[in-house]
Amino acid sequence: MKTILLLPVLLLLFFSNNVNAQSEIHFTKQQHDFGKVANLDYPPASFEFSNTGNAPLAILMVHKNPNIRVGYENKFFQPGEKGRILILPDLNSIGLFTEQIEIITNSNNSPVILTITGEVISIQECFPNKTNMEIRKVVIIDEVTKEPVPNAQLAFTFNYNFSFNDKADKKGELVRELKIGKYALGIQSPGYEPKDTTFFLRRSVPVLFFELTPLIAPVEEYLAESIIEQKDILPPSGSDELLPINKYAANNIVLLVDVSLSMKQDQKLELLKVAVTNLVLVLRSIDNVALISYADKPTILLRSVNGTEKQKINEAIKNLIPNGVTNGVKGLESAYQLAEKKFEPSGNNQIILATDGKFSGGGLTDEDFQNILIQYARQGIKLSVIGFGDDEKAIGKMEEMAKSGQGKYIHISNSEDISNVLIEEIKENSLIK
Repeated sequence: MKTILLLPVLLLLFFSNNVNAQSEIHFTKQQHDFGKVANLDYPPASFEFSNTGNAPLAILMVHKNPNIRVGYENKFFQPGEKGRILILPDLNSIGLFTEQIEIITNSNNSPVILTITGEVISIQECFPNKTNMEIRKVVIIDEVTKEPVPNAQLAFTFNYNFSFNDKADKKGELVRELKIGKYALGIQSPGYEPKDTTFFLRRSVPVLFFELTPLIAPVEEYLAESIIEQKDILPPSGSDELLPINKYAANNIVLLVDVSLSMKQDQKLELLKVAVTNLVLVLRSIDNVALISYADKPTILLRSVNGTEKQKINEAIKNLIPNGVTNGVKGLESAYQLAEKKFEPSGNNQIILATDGKFSGGGLTDEDFQNILIQYARQGIKLSVIGFGDDEKAIGKMEEMAKSGQGKYIHISNSEDISNVLIEEIKENSLIK
């Protein structure tokens, strides 16, 4: 008899729990203005949403006009999970437009209305300069969010024989004269995979869009999973105390940092960030520091920044994220070039390479490679190596490199080793004798 009475109670609890479980869709924005566009290839509007309820969320149906294209993942979004809806109008008539898209989900709430607006203009009107149709606009956007990527570095090669570099602005845009012809274009920006592409630019194209792919791990996620206990880190004293100008010469430092995926293991890269941050605290106005990261290829993040620009240096260091495989020889070539440009005749000229020793690339024999390091050392540019990990073969190679570069090999195994190691290295090499 007790068992029979228990069944209705369990059924009541089951239905009660399901009644309380409810998905909830919340958009960060519900309107998007395309501005003035031609009916060309331009990025879709991106509407990010999250499931703020306590049950799985699904998009069941989208009501829209036939001239609107809508894209989204056909799946259940778990509580707290984020998603994205991409909307792109395909309009044939010139003039202002307003379109509403109705999003219907398995939530009990009313459908959500997303609104897109803009103005379709002629292709000629899209050119930045109506009197010179060779002035075009280049727009760099995030492949996932479709948002602008600010300050991306662009390297153009025109018709195989003329190269020039430029930089996008804070809106991810670059306006400059680009003639008709074939281009090779390399694009780099911190937090994104480098992009290499070729294209033929026609007379009728006023705007070029290029998408950059975010690195595998988002910055926030990577930083969250790689926090080091700050209690183990002892901040150094001020620069006046540690590097008085009357005792220590000017420093021309190039930091060459391995950001291949192997540097993610055992928090190697995070340990290095601690050492660099401490070094930055004591740099002076007579010191200069450059920063190059390398994995598949080198990326120059800072070109000889003055030691007083501490926030700028720390920001660049903070945004280093492991990704890709190691090609160290290319990175060293770039480092020596930067060191030569800012050479201090009466100061300390030094490259500090930080790696776990998985050093490859360049197609050089070991003997040729060591000879290059020896040659630069004779010119007054030392190479020191900060080594991570316990690979004996890698450690042997790093020690060899430091010896050929007339610098020092410093092995790092845990956070206790790291806090002031770069400061001590710079002091030793810049001491006025």
